[in-house]
Order: sequence, then C-alpha cells, then structure tokens
Amino acid sequence: MAHQKLTNRDITFFYENSALVLGRENRPVALPENDSAAIATVVREWLKGPRTPTLARSLPPDTILRGAYLLPEGNAIVDLGGPTLVSGWQTGSN
Repeated sequence: MAHQKLTNRDITFFYENSALVLGRENRPVALPENDSAAIATVVREWLKGPRTPTLARSLPPDTILRGAYLLPEGNAIVDLGGPTLVSGWQTGSN
C-alpha cells in the first residue's frame, strides 16, 4: 500500500459559543494531497469537537462520517450517521 504525502495546513473550524454565535478555532491538520481524502480528514477532525472550553460541539458526540465525496464540478457531499442522528435528533437551528 503506497503512502500518501501529507501536508500540515492550518484549518479554521467553527463551533457554537455561549452567546449562540459561531466561534472560530484554528488547528493544524495533516491533509493528504487528494482533495476527496482531504475533505474526509477535515470532517473527521471537526467531529472531534472543539478544544476550546468555551465552544460546544456542533453535532452529537456519537456522530460518524459514513462518506465524503467530491463531485467533478467541485461540490462536496458529506454523509453523516451515528446512533443519535439515525434515531431522529431533535434539534433546530439558530
């Protein structure tokens, strides 16, 4: 199995803060050169939740990435799952 070259990049993630607005958090992420693989890597890192104590995770902690796809025209599709989402997560939007 060939190893894919990784490049560290600073990625900005957004999570909700106590004022119900988005707060930003920057962190370095080792990304593969392949754009489709990079999308999956970024989403998995985002799903880990914030490192900053004043920020809250955006999705339930049992959320998993089932797939990430990059379409030819540049749109990305992210398929999320996990027990809470599958059972009908009761939430709204702000």
